[in-house]
Order: sequence, then structure tokens, then C-alpha cells
Amino acid sequence: MDIHTISRIMFNTDKVPADQPFILRDGQVVFARTLRFFPNQLAEIQIGSNRLIAKLEVPLESGKGYWFQAAFQQGELLLKLLSKEAPRTPGPISLDHSPFPEQKGLQELTNFLMKEPVPLTKEQIFTAGRWLKTVNDQSLAMDVIRFMSRQNLPFIDSVFQSLFAAVNKTSFTNLMSSLYESLQQEPKNAPLVQQILQHLEELLHHGSHQEKAHTGTGKDVFQHLMRAIKHTGIFYEANMEQLKPELALKSLLVKYVGINEAGNTSRNYAEQIILKMNGQQLFSANNTSVQQIVFTIPLTVFQQYTELTMQWTAKRKPDGKIDADYCRILFYLDLQHLKETVVDMQIQNRVVTVTLFNESEAIKPLAQTLMPFLKTELKKLDYTLSTVHIRKPANKSPVVNRLSGLESNPYTGVDIRI
Repeated sequence: MDIHTISRIMFNTDKVPADQPFILRDGQVVFARTLRFFPNQLAEIQIGSNRLIAKLEVPLESGKGYWFQAAFQQGELLLKLLSKEAPRTPGPISLDHSPFPEQKGLQELTNFLMKEPVPLTKEQIFTAGRWLKTVNDQSLAMDVIRFMSRQNLPFIDSVFQSLFAAVNKTSFTNLMSSLYESLQQEPKNAPLVQQILQHLEELLHHGSHQEKAHTGTGKDVFQHLMRAIKHTGIFYEANMEQLKPELALKSLLVKYVGINEAGNTSRNYAEQIILKMNGQQLFSANNTSVQQIVFTIPLTVFQQYTELTMQWTAKRKPDGKIDADYCRILFYLDLQHLKETVVDMQIQNRVVTVTLFNESEAIKPLAQTLMPFLKTELKKLDYTLSTVHIRKPANKSPVVNRLSGLESNPYTGVDIRI
């Protein structure tokens, strides 16, 4: 399983907060409906669920939809008309009412922008339309475009390709396995190829070898996770690993892509892995008050090969440092026997509460077995384990689909007091 799961939830919950005003910037294009008019050409308009007051360039009819381009004159928002009015009835907009040419990708994007309040400039709209022509999942691509707009990310090919690669369903592990097999066919005397193969061997095979020699405890899993993070180099630009950046897998793959011609099979796999890693970094938001990290990593758990997706969110102190006393960590695993498993760890004043979401009856005895280790290891870090909740989604839907509303949905299960 990859980052697709958590990122989809981020897309679905990436809404403008109710107390945060909807902002239009100069040159952005929106589809809006006129509600009522005031003197001096002022009007109340609706963009999605957002309402605001703006000055109209020309008189229009109330209750109809139009395409506008935002402009500011002496600090006042002016909406310039770009199209004739759209029909009142719902459904796809006719291109007769759209200010954009009838091109593949643009019609789908136009229909999307009518329903979603995603302000884009004309240039961005044409760029996004071009992107939609190149993908096999336009719905996912439009989610990425909305995310880029909301996060104010650069509207360039590399950013879109990285985010799209991060959230599509191509397995991170499968890409690494394919690259490993492809590189095996290349000359073995190339030092760079040998370095990449060593990293891939460590990530794809070392964990299972290590677990056969150990008991498969939580400590073994944690150590393998830390090795995997170090060897992939997902966050090497931020200097978050002890491994020298130039020796991390990501850095080596960048070098490999740079010296090989396009069309090379191994190069294509390497590019896809780099894009996935870059996309994960782009999802890892870092603003003035909150630090969020999202990533997927190959992992061996109890001699089962899988992938771990993790979302870590923490507040920053006034001095800019991370407040380790208050944070939340979500883990997602898809195991052979336990199937979909979500671990929700919340830390309040260094007191830890863990909630396990899983359909299997085997999860309770397994959790009880690992509890002493978890309690001991947390205590070493000056954290106190309070309670472990074990929950089943009451409606039997996939566990992961519940992530976006853990607190508000009904569950059945048991609690283990520490």
C-alpha cells in the first residue's frame, strides 16, 4: 500500500476553514453566480459555497452563472466578464458559455471548476488542461490540481508529476523491485549501479533476513523502519538522516537519471521512484505553526513484506522548534492476515493514547503481546502510555476510509488500560 490512501483523505478534507475568508488574487479566473446587486456596480456573488462582495465591470442578471477574471483597482476587487451567462440547470457547461477553446482536457477541467472553488489564472488553466490529456485518471489529476492551488504550490510540470506519482496506486515497492531486476541486466562493474543495487537489496530483502534471525518484535520492526528511511533518502534535502546525502538512494537515482538517456527502462523506473519521493515531500506541509510529514516506506512486519504509510503532525513552539509534548501520528499497514490496519497515536502533554482500527479478531492478543515493549520504550523517551483502544468500524467498511473522521464515527471494540 502507498501514500495514495492518506493523500486522498487530505484531498477530501482540504477545504477552506469556515472562519478563513475566500481569497481571490489578481488574474485568477472563477465561475460564480450573481446573487444580488448594490449601488455603484457592487454585487454579492457565490463561488462554490463562498460568498463575497465585488464590483462588476458590466451590469449582469441576478441568479445566473458567469466566468470572471479577478482584477484589483485601488485595492477594490473588480470582476471582469469572460463569458456569456451559463444555464441555471445543473450539468456540464456548454463550451459556448466557456471562455476556453474546445480542447481535450479543458472541457473536463471547466466542468470541474464550475463545481469546485479553485481559482486559477488563464495560464494555469491551459497548463492544467494539458496535464489532463497525459494522465489515465483525470479525477485524481484534478484533485492534485486543487491541492496545488490551495497550497499555493508552483504550477509547473515537475510539481504536478511528483504529486500525481505520489498518489497514484503504483506500489513504491513494486517500482523498487522492477528497478532492481532491470539493473541486474546492466554491467556489474558500474560503481553507481552497484551502489543503487546495494540500497535496493537492503530495502527489499534485508528486513526479511533480519526478522528470520530475530523474534520479530516491535523493536525489530522499528529498527527496520529507521534503516529504510535512512537508505531511501526521502528527506535527505532536509538533512533528517544520519546517512550522508550523497550516499542515499534518492541522490544516487538522481545521478543515474542524469547520465542515462530517456527511454532506458531502468531510467524510467528510477524517475518514477524519484517523483514519488518528491511528491511525498510536497505533501509534508511546513508552515509557521504546524509541521506535517507524510511518507510511504517498504517494511517487513513479522516476516510479511508490505509498505507503511505514516502521517505525522505536530505544532511548533514560538521559537520554531517542534513541540514533542503534543502531536499525532497515523500509521497505515495492509498485512496478509490482519489486512488493513490503522494505528492512531495521539500525544497530549507526553501522555500517549493509541487506537488500533482493524477488522480481525487476532488484533487484540497481538496488541497485548506488544504492550509491555511499547510501554517500556515510550518510558525511556519520557512518555507515558495511557490507554490502548481497539476498534472495529461498525459498518464494516474498509478501515482506511474512516481515517478522516475517527472521532465522530461509531465503533465497536475494547479498551486496554495500562
